[in-house]
Amino acid sequence: MECVLLQFYTDANEAESWLNEKMALVASADCGEDEPSAQALLQRHRDLQGELKAYNEDIASLNSQAEKLVQAGISTLEVKRATLCRYIEHCVVS
Repeated sequence: MECVLLQFYTDANEAESWLNEKMALVASADCGEDEPSAQALLQRHRDLQGELKAYNEDIASLNSQAEKLVQAGISTLEVKRATLCRYIEHCVVS
């Protein structure tokens, strides 16, 4: 069980770091100063949407693993799980 827990935390920390990096892109208020820069930002946004969709399966897998570990009595995972869910909600809603 300890190896499974260690792997979960490793994967969850990596996912959290990746999502945190993407938050800067999502939170940006930059709309571009001219048409080419606005188009570049739009493309960056589309690329980010694709990355988030691709990463969604990994996050769903982490969520499932966390659920199983919580059911096995490891309650500290709820905090990590909630953090990842907040990142996803913010990125998808923004």
